[in-house]
Amino acid sequence: MSSVISSRINRESPTPLVEEEYCSSSVKNHNGKGKEIGQSSHSSQTLCMIRMDGKVTSEMFTNNSCTHLFCADCISQYVATKLQENISSVKFHDPNCRGLLEPQCCRDIIPQELFDRWGDALCESMILGSQKCYCPYKDCSAMV
Repeated sequence: MSSVISSRINRESPTPLVEEEYCSSSVKNHNGKGKEIGQSSHSSQTLCMIRMDGKVTSEMFTNNSCTHLFCADCISQYVATKLQENISSVKFHDPNCRGLLEPQCCRDIIPQELFDRWGDALCESMILGSQKCYCPYKDCSAMV
């Protein structure tokens, strides 16, 4: 059932404007967090904050909740690792960053199977989190 919910959320979500506002698979204004390495438009590279090496600017990922830059390969591997660790709310790699990665923002750069697993994990965590019931007796508030 969670895959049905996930597929409806992900495929029927009327958020293209929101996606454009918060997501980008190319570099925007990064306030100095990413460092431009090349000069010409054909060889322009930016520093990936996970690998700490240069990648072609068009292969970089960021969103507007923070200014950190990561290459698409690293984001894909990072999300896969977090899902293997049963973590569905994926934060950015930097421990000082409070930004969260959203599946819709990563949709174009992660494999479809990983995107579907992430959606299923988020739906499952929401369902499990909302199914807590407590004993109705005044002297007892145990979870049942």
